[in-house]
Order: sequence, then structure tokens, then C-alpha cells
Amino acid sequence: MDWHKITPEVVFGRGWAQTEPEFGRLPAHAEKNLPEKVWKMRRNSSGMYAEFMTDSRNVTIRWEVEDDVRGEPNFNNCAESGMDLYVLVGKKWRFAVALTASANINEVPAFVQLAKKKRNVRLYLPFRNCLRSLEVGTDPGASFDWCQPGDVQPVVYYGSSIIHGSYGSRAGNGITQILGRAFNRPVINLGFSGSAKLEEGMADLLSELKPCCYLIDPLPNADAALLEERMEIFLRKLCSVGKDIPVILLTDADRRNAWLYRKNVQAHNKKRETAARIVKQLQQEFPLLYLIDMKNAMGNDFEGTIDGIHPDELGVWRFSAYLIRELKKNPHFPCC
Repeated sequence: MDWHKITPEVVFGRGWAQTEPEFGRLPAHAEKNLPEKVWKMRRNSSGMYAEFMTDSRNVTIRWEVEDDVRGEPNFNNCAESGMDLYVLVGKKWRFAVALTASANINEVPAFVQLAKKKRNVRLYLPFRNCLRSLEVGTDPGASFDWCQPGDVQPVVYYGSSIIHGSYGSRAGNGITQILGRAFNRPVINLGFSGSAKLEEGMADLLSELKPCCYLIDPLPNADAALLEERMEIFLRKLCSVGKDIPVILLTDADRRNAWLYRKNVQAHNKKRETAARIVKQLQQEFPLLYLIDMKNAMGNDFEGTIDGIHPDELGVWRFSAYLIRELKKNPHFPCC
């Protein structure tokens, strides 16, 4: 086979040209301003992907990940360390194959004896593990070209483990990946499990980017007191990045088992009310600041999660479909 090595420059969904590690999510200078837990999670390649064009009948993917492939309580091997391939059919990306990792170094056939035809293939990187290297193998002499990210402005999505991809089924089936396919633009995944705490250092870091939109989704990791302390400062910094960049704050979806615990329902409602009040105050100064209420994003049948909080596959698709509908209503969100 002919082997084609990936480089960071052809990876979609990276916010910074120089990251540490090279397929990580944050630049080296971010370390001094972030909590240690957040900094450690910058190694994950969550939401990133590459695209290539080839007419090869056979395609094999060879990749190396840093940590032992064992899965986690909230990630199976397929999502934690595996790959997903999609193929562009007409104007829609169609799922083709999921590749499961079984070791630190993997070599797995993806396409076998297909008709010789040029295809546009999207390859999603692992959700959780740190990618060290990746190569695409094609038939000798077959055409092959990496697609370049170009100058399409991405969406930046900052959030919790739900956005990071906890309990995800496979690498291409997370919320940011679904949004990216729906709106045909990269979505930079800055979800940090248990750690969307609205630190001022994170706001400064996000302010270095110039996306088409910021989606800010911290409520699963916050309470009303934290919102009172940090939300106005955080949102003010982002709203000041550019007058034409919308900043959209999302409230969190209802916890599926919250009806059992009245005290938790009251606390949940209080933080939603706090967030809505802060946004309303800031909207007088920043007209492109919006609020999307995600309370009913996963339906009203109390299904859709693994543990009452993190969405299973049903919940991921319900959440994504709800958010896509709401974003399409926004006059400043770029829908195509």
C-alpha cells in the first residue's frame, strides 16, 4: 500500500495552529492560566477530523494512541481510541464504518474492494485518547489528496463532559460532530469533563479565536453561586471579541431523574433563572448575546441518558436535533 501521513495542518476543528501535543486542543501558553484538570484534558482530540479524496478500492487506517486502550466507565474503546469514517454522498455526509482500537498501535482495513471511484472521506479522530500518529493506506498508484481546512470560520463550543463526549458510542457521533455535519462547518470541541467552570483564563483563551459563533454551555458543571461569581465576566470578554460574532449561552437539559429529588429540581431551576437574568442584563450592551433554553432538549419521557445526566445515543441525537432547530432560528447564526 501507499501510506499518507497526517499532519496537524490538515486537521479540522483545531482552534490554534500550534497545540501541545500536536493533535491536542489547547496551545502551550494556556497552561499557566488554567486549572490542572482542564490542562490535562487538552490532550484529547475530541471532535477533530481530517478529510481526504481518493479513488482507491481499498483503504486501511493505521494509527497510534498514547494511553493504554482499555476503555473507561464513560467511554468504550470505539469512542475512546477508535476512528469513524463518513463519505460525502451528494451534499450529505453518510456514515461508512467505525474502527475500534485494540492496542496502542492499530492497523485496520476500512474499505475493501470497493468500486474504483473518487470519494470524499471524512475521518474522525478519537474522542478521548491522545493521537500520536495516523496514516491512510491506499492501493499503489491510486489518487490521494488531503483536503485543507481553508478559511471557513468554525463554531467554538465550550462545555462540559456532555460536549466532551462522555458515554459517546463512536468518534463521529458526538454533539459537535453532528452539528458540524448539519451546518457544513468545523466545530471546535472545547468540552472538558466536569470542568466547564467559566474561569477567566478560559475566557481569555477563547477570546484569541475568531469563530463565526461561540456556543457556551457550562450549566451542567455550575451552580447558581458560581454563575453569579463568574458568568458576567466570562460572557463580557467573549462579547467584546467582535461586534459581528454571536455569543449563545445554553442552559442545560433537565436531568432525567430529577423528578425524584425536589431539592435538586429547585437548585436546577435557580441556576437557569440566574443565567437568564445575567444574559438579559448584558443584552442591553451586547445585542448579539443570546440564550437558548435547553430544558426540554432531550424530550419529556425521562429517557435519553446513561445515568440521568449524560446522554446515550438517543439523548445525543435528541439534544443535537433540538439545538440545530434553535440555531436555525437565530438570525446571526451561519446556517450554511
